[in-house]
Amino acid sequence: MANTIRSSGFTLVELITTLCIIGILSALISLRYTGTSVNNASDIDTIKTVLRQLQVQTMSDLPSATWSANATTNAIEIRKSEKTVSTYMLSGSTGTFSVSFNQTGKPQITNNIPGSITIDSVTGYIP
Repeated sequence: MANTIRSSGFTLVELITTLCIIGILSALISLRYTGTSVNNASDIDTIKTVLRQLQVQTMSDLPSATWSANATTNAIEIRKSEKTVSTYMLSGSTGTFSVSFNQTGKPQITNNIPGSITIDSVTGYIP
């Protein structure tokens, strides 16, 4: 009689293959659900950059110049005396708003800025 050893369980190759498949599926699923938040974060960073640029332009130009930033659903524009100087495209819908600063860098008009963007009313600091 021959001794036959029956082993029950999974081999190492089967376990590694299963873990690889689970890892790939979880990576694909997480990318699908975080795609919009990455775009939104990118839009917020773009808006903050535009606001900082607008603030510097306003402080360095003549007092008679009127600089403003106007955002639509998919773009934000920097304007000088109602003439568009530059336009930045946004990937998502952040809403429409407008912002302007005075010669010392303090915000003058801040209509409907997205909630995650704050501008200090005393110093004009944009964190």
